[in-house]
Amino acid sequence: MLLRSLTCHSKTAFKADAGYTKENADDIYSRINAIGNDFAQDGVNNFNNKVFDKAAVNFRKAYDISLVGSKPDTIALMNAGFSYLNASMYQEALTSYTDLKALGYEKADLYKSIAACYNGLGNDEMSMATIEEGLAKYPGDAGMIIERVNLFLKQGKGEDALNDLNTLHEMDPNNVSILFTLGNIFGDDTNDIFDADKSIGYYTRILEIDSTYNDANINLSTMYIKLAFKKQDEANSITDMSSAGNKRYNALREEANELLRTGLPYAEKAYRAEPIEEYKRILKMYYGQLNMLQEMKALDEQ
Repeated sequence: MLLRSLTCHSKTAFKADAGYTKENADDIYSRINAIGNDFAQDGVNNFNNKVFDKAAVNFRKAYDISLVGSKPDTIALMNAGFSYLNASMYQEALTSYTDLKALGYEKADLYKSIAACYNGLGNDEMSMATIEEGLAKYPGDAGMIIERVNLFLKQGKGEDALNDLNTLHEMDPNNVSILFTLGNIFGDDTNDIFDADKSIGYYTRILEIDSTYNDANINLSTMYIKLAFKKQDEANSITDMSSAGNKRYNALREEANELLRTGLPYAEKAYRAEPIEEYKRILKMYYGQLNMLQEMKALDEQ
């Protein structure tokens, strides 16, 4: 409050003695800029120390001081908004970004930041409206397309996200994050667009690009288990005890085992890379289904 009073007082003083101000303008504005720079530096220090709320206040003060000279410091205001956002102070961040937009500041990142504020406030409608507004001005901006995808996925609208994801994939075909998201969407068997082959294809492509991307290993292993269990369920549903029925049953069981044999290496790679209980449980499931008792015993002894 003291700073704002000082700022207002300075403006009044300038008006009261315009002659003095004109004659000493360089010195006055130099001192004002020095004060603003001090607050901005404090903001940088606090931000680097992850004290985001204090950093935001520092940057906002630096911006307020810049108004004395009628030269708004948009960088300080942007930093204030970013600091508030990092502090999860979404309404304060939104105020700073709205002020920035009112100054005529126009960049794609501004729309992404405002959308993030609305997202933090739980206002999906305004978040989407902001993204759409930004894309209208910056069509094809990958960052905003990603934000729209994330919002669609948050709302459980995987199918709506597909067009954007395909656009992003065309723009950056080797982006493993995009490939992984596509794999997840097509690998969700509760969704009408479930497509195991596409999902497996995306995960496999990820490992061709980056063999250390372990989430692709574990997702492939669970996908093959899922498919194998479907085959087992189909086999178990056969009630025809004739020769033809038995033949069909055995064929389905073998198909299930083949799927398990295909998925096993991915489960083993995933567990070797990250020997956590969840991955151990999946690997034990494979060993049990394939009757690999010695491997299961060795795993239990680890």
